[in-house]
Amino acid sequence: MVGGYDLTEEEQQAFLREDIGLLYVLGINGQLLMHYAAFTGLEWDAYIKAMRLGVATHGNVRAGLYVMTDGRGAV
Repeated sequence: MVGGYDLTEEEQQAFLREDIGLLYVLGINGQLLMHYAAFTGLEWDAYIKAMRLGVATHGNVRAGLYVMTDGRGAV
């Protein structure tokens, strides 16, 4: 299912597990991710909670539009 895409092992596993929080932290655009979340049956409140849990569990968003820093430029 994800074999035809240039994804890391971590990205593949997050996608297959439908791990919205980790996908967000890995840098998946939130506008696209919300549609994927809806496709998986996740309701809006649970989607927002999953994104927050992803940051709490896996750390700052690592790449993409929503990248987070610690205020000193470190991700």
